[in-house]
Amino acid sequence: MNRIVKRVIYSVILLFHLFPGVNAQEYIIDRVVAVVGDFTILQSDIEQQYLQYRAQGQSVPDMKCLILKEFLEEKLLLNQAKIDSIEVSESNVELQLDQRLKYFINQIGSQEELEAYFNKTILQIKDDFREMIRDQMLTK
Repeated sequence: MNRIVKRVIYSVILLFHLFPGVNAQEYIIDRVVAVVGDFTILQSDIEQQYLQYRAQGQSVPDMKCLILKEFLEEKLLLNQAKIDSIEVSESNVELQLDQRLKYFINQIGSQEELEAYFNKTILQIKDDFREMIRDQMLTK
Protein backbone atom coordinates (compact mmCIF):
# COMPACT_ATOMS: atom_id res chain seq x y z
CA MET A 1 0.00 0.00 0.00
CA ASN A 2 2.74 2.44 0.99
CA ARG A 3 4.55 1.61 -2.24
CA ILE A 4 1.48 2.47 -4.34
CA VAL A 5 1.06 5.83 -2.59
CA LYS A 6 4.70 6.69 -3.28
CA ARG A 7 4.28 5.82 -6.96
CA VAL A 8 1.18 7.99 -7.28
CA ILE A 9 2.91 10.95 -5.63
CA TYR A 10 5.98 10.45 -7.81
CA SER A 11 3.79 10.29 -10.95
CA VAL A 12 2.03 13.54 -10.06
CA ILE A 13 5.31 15.32 -9.38
CA LEU A 14 6.75 13.98 -12.63
CA LEU A 15 3.68 15.17 -14.53
CA PHE A 16 4.12 18.73 -13.28
CA HIS A 17 7.82 18.66 -14.18
CA LEU A 18 7.14 17.35 -17.68
CA PHE A 19 4.42 19.94 -18.30
CA PRO A 20 5.51 23.06 -16.41
CA GLY A 21 3.04 25.28 -18.28
CA VAL A 22 0.09 23.34 -16.90
CA ASN A 23 -1.66 25.39 -14.28
CA ALA A 24 -4.76 24.23 -12.42
CA GLN A 25 -6.25 27.73 -12.73
CA GLU A 26 -6.29 27.38 -16.52
CA TYR A 27 -8.74 24.49 -16.32
CA ILE A 28 -11.61 25.71 -14.20
CA ILE A 29 -14.44 23.24 -14.62
CA ASP A 30 -16.93 25.07 -12.45
CA ARG A 31 -16.89 27.43 -9.52
CA VAL A 32 -18.96 28.09 -6.45
CA VAL A 33 -20.75 31.43 -6.67
CA ALA A 34 -22.62 31.27 -3.34
CA VAL A 35 -23.33 28.98 -0.39
CA VAL A 36 -26.62 28.92 1.53
CA GLY A 37 -26.74 26.43 4.39
CA ASP A 38 -25.73 23.07 2.93
CA PHE A 39 -26.47 24.20 -0.62
CA THR A 40 -24.09 25.68 -3.17
CA ILE A 41 -24.82 27.73 -6.26
CA LEU A 42 -22.45 26.98 -9.12
CA GLN A 43 -21.61 29.09 -12.13
CA SER A 44 -22.85 26.23 -14.34
CA ASP A 45 -26.26 26.39 -12.58
CA ILE A 46 -26.59 30.05 -13.52
CA GLU A 47 -25.48 29.39 -17.10
CA GLN A 48 -27.94 26.51 -17.48
CA GLN A 49 -30.82 28.61 -16.17
CA TYR A 50 -29.78 31.42 -18.50
CA LEU A 51 -29.99 29.02 -21.47
CA GLN A 52 -33.45 27.89 -20.34
CA TYR A 53 -34.72 31.46 -20.18
CA ARG A 54 -33.24 32.18 -23.59
CA ALA A 55 -34.96 29.04 -24.98
CA GLN A 56 -38.24 30.45 -23.65
CA GLY A 57 -37.57 33.73 -25.41
CA GLN A 58 -36.97 35.67 -22.19
CA SER A 59 -34.28 38.30 -22.12
CA VAL A 60 -33.83 41.17 -19.68
CA PRO A 61 -30.85 43.32 -18.73
CA ASP A 62 -28.67 41.76 -16.02
CA MET A 63 -30.47 38.44 -16.45
CA LYS A 64 -27.65 36.48 -14.79
CA CYS A 65 -27.86 38.71 -11.69
CA LEU A 66 -31.59 38.06 -11.50
CA ILE A 67 -30.96 34.35 -11.87
CA LEU A 68 -28.47 34.46 -8.98
CA LYS A 69 -31.07 36.29 -6.86
CA GLU A 70 -33.64 33.59 -7.71
CA PHE A 71 -31.18 30.85 -6.79
CA LEU A 72 -30.36 32.52 -3.46
CA GLU A 73 -34.05 32.75 -2.59
CA GLU A 74 -34.62 29.16 -3.69
CA LYS A 75 -31.70 27.85 -1.62
CA LEU A 76 -32.98 29.70 1.44
CA LEU A 77 -36.36 28.02 1.01
CA LEU A 78 -34.72 24.64 0.32
CA ASN A 79 -32.69 24.95 3.48
CA GLN A 80 -35.88 25.60 5.45
CA ALA A 81 -37.65 22.70 3.67
CA LYS A 82 -34.79 20.43 4.72
CA ILE A 83 -35.12 21.61 8.32
CA ASP A 84 -38.89 21.00 8.16
CA SER A 85 -38.39 17.52 6.51
CA ILE A 86 -40.57 18.35 3.49
CA GLU A 87 -40.44 15.83 0.59
CA VAL A 88 -41.86 15.44 -2.94
CA SER A 89 -42.56 12.16 -4.71
CA GLU A 90 -40.44 10.99 -7.64
CA SER A 91 -43.57 10.46 -9.77
CA ASN A 92 -44.53 14.11 -9.34
CA VAL A 93 -41.01 15.19 -10.25
CA GLU A 94 -41.04 13.02 -13.40
CA LEU A 95 -44.47 14.32 -14.40
CA GLN A 96 -43.33 17.93 -14.04
CA LEU A 97 -40.09 17.12 -15.89
CA ASP A 98 -41.97 15.63 -18.84
CA GLN A 99 -44.32 18.62 -18.99
CA ARG A 100 -41.42 21.06 -18.93
CA LEU A 101 -39.54 19.22 -21.70
CA LYS A 102 -42.68 19.11 -23.87
CA TYR A 103 -42.99 22.86 -23.41
CA PHE A 104 -39.37 23.42 -24.43
CA ILE A 105 -39.73 21.14 -27.44
CA ASN A 106 -42.84 23.06 -28.55
CA GLN A 107 -40.99 26.37 -28.13
CA ILE A 108 -37.86 25.28 -30.01
CA GLY A 109 -39.53 23.11 -32.63
CA SER A 110 -38.34 19.52 -32.13
CA GLN A 111 -36.50 17.24 -29.75
CA GLU A 112 -33.46 17.29 -32.06
CA GLU A 113 -33.35 21.08 -32.00
CA LEU A 114 -33.64 21.05 -28.21
CA GLU A 115 -30.73 18.62 -28.00
CA ALA A 116 -28.70 20.80 -30.36
CA TYR A 117 -29.55 23.93 -28.37
CA PHE A 118 -28.29 22.44 -25.10
CA ASN A 119 -25.64 20.33 -26.87
CA LYS A 120 -26.85 17.29 -24.90
CA THR A 121 -29.05 14.25 -25.43
CA ILE A 122 -32.60 14.31 -24.10
CA LEU A 123 -31.58 11.93 -21.28
CA GLN A 124 -28.75 14.28 -20.25
CA ILE A 125 -31.15 17.22 -20.35
CA LYS A 126 -33.58 15.29 -18.13
CA ASP A 127 -30.80 14.44 -15.68
CA ASP A 128 -29.79 18.11 -15.53
CA PHE A 129 -33.35 19.36 -15.00
CA ARG A 130 -34.54 16.67 -12.55
CA GLU A 131 -32.76 18.09 -9.48
CA MET A 132 -33.75 21.63 -10.38
CA ILE A 133 -37.41 20.66 -10.73
CA ARG A 134 -37.33 18.73 -7.45
CA ASP A 135 -35.87 21.78 -5.73
CA GLN A 136 -38.50 24.06 -7.26
CA MET A 137 -41.28 21.74 -6.11
CA LEU A 138 -39.84 21.66 -2.58
CA THR A 139 -39.71 25.43 -2.39
CA LYS A 140 -43.33 25.75 -3.48
